[in-house]
Amino acid sequence: MKVEVEWKKVVKPSAPTPHHLRKLKLSSMDEPLPPHYTGIIFYYADNAENSGVDIVQRLHRMEESLSQILTIFYPLAGRYIEDGCFIDCNDHGVEFVHAKVDARIDRLLHGKPYPDLLDGLSRFPRELAGNPLVVIQANVFECGGLVIGLRMTHKIADMYSMAMFVSSWATACRGNTHEIVRPSFELSSIFPMKESSFATGSEPCVSDESSISPSKESSVATGPEPSISDEKLVTNRFRFDGKVISKLKSLAVADAPGSTADNSPPSRLEVVSALISTALVDIDHSKHGKLRPFVISMTMNLREKIGLAVPANSFGNFATVLYAQFGRAMADGSKLVFKEAVSVINEMLRKSRARYARVEEGEELSTMVKDSLTEFMEHATSSEKHFIAFSSWCRFPLYEIDFGWGRPTLVGLPPVSFRSVFLMDAEDNEGIDAWVTLKEDEMIPFKREAEIQASTS
Repeated sequence: MKVEVEWKKVVKPSAPTPHHLRKLKLSSMDEPLPPHYTGIIFYYADNAENSGVDIVQRLHRMEESLSQILTIFYPLAGRYIEDGCFIDCNDHGVEFVHAKVDARIDRLLHGKPYPDLLDGLSRFPRELAGNPLVVIQANVFECGGLVIGLRMTHKIADMYSMAMFVSSWATACRGNTHEIVRPSFELSSIFPMKESSFATGSEPCVSDESSISPSKESSVATGPEPSISDEKLVTNRFRFDGKVISKLKSLAVADAPGSTADNSPPSRLEVVSALISTALVDIDHSKHGKLRPFVISMTMNLREKIGLAVPANSFGNFATVLYAQFGRAMADGSKLVFKEAVSVINEMLRKSRARYARVEEGEELSTMVKDSLTEFMEHATSSEKHFIAFSSWCRFPLYEIDFGWGRPTLVGLPPVSFRSVFLMDAEDNEGIDAWVTLKEDEMIPFKREAEIQASTS
């Protein structure tokens, strides 16, 4: 299966950005984040609903609507200025790539993910300085299927922001610009970086070691994401359907009315995360011959979860990282029990929501978020602990991304460079797709775990 680039171009906003909006400072939430590119891939199978739509017309309409939407999401057409930590909203544009794939899309929809192929479907720059903040690649298959790979730098946007952008773009592509909710770019005003960060000689913004501002814009090239592990990682998708999740919820509360502190039924997120956690603990126990301290992290979107006045449609990084250590749940030294894992994850989420809801000052919130990211790296680089990073993209309307030829058949991830579990809604919004990235010697036993085999497809 070969991916060949047919052409690439820079798409600029259809109208110039007003001079008073030319400079967008990073917020204190953006400051500690690395400039790596995060991504998502949308798969559109060729079917009776869209088979008559000419691919050239599709690409033209996508490009035209992208130019229109960039007047609303104008910072994305700018460039990151590392010296000063801001976005120069100079309308230099985003990269739009058209590629052809010499295969049928069914091979991707019904087969296992191939890292090299997925990288080819979603290219991105090796460094941020001087390059587009957004890279979009439209991949056309022999059968007429279309795969859209989107990459956006994490330095200025979280997944909520990325979903807001691509949803607005798809809406504009359908000609429904009146339905678009305009994003707010006020986070840097509400959570400003400290003036001391701009002192001469300081380096407040996290950057790649190789991120040196070039004298001219670099062309986009495929490159590996910076990794916190030297070992080879593999990614597989595991689908938990709605019926299985209902059974897991029942199992979590059976003979354990206090399995959640407020006696509410556990969520889809909690039971799926707990089942995956129990499998990973078993594998690690077998590998090391003992139960090591097990820690999970989980991202939490802060929009509408805090008492501070922050617009719900805020664009930027506005999330934090939560942690849970399964100490009491593994006190007997034998294994992690599913019900106990559900209880630990529920407690983590419940207490964290209450803690963040009590925050009254923006500086206090910024400190909490920064501390959570520091703790992430400490756990992720520790050889004494067994650590896995969970991230939930559930409830984002990713399966509603319709550019005018129907909703996606599948929404997935490009390769990820650290051990992680990304949870996303399945197409029916009842099930969950878990995109699990593990070391090669972990993935084989994980796929063979009885509970995983019985619960996934």
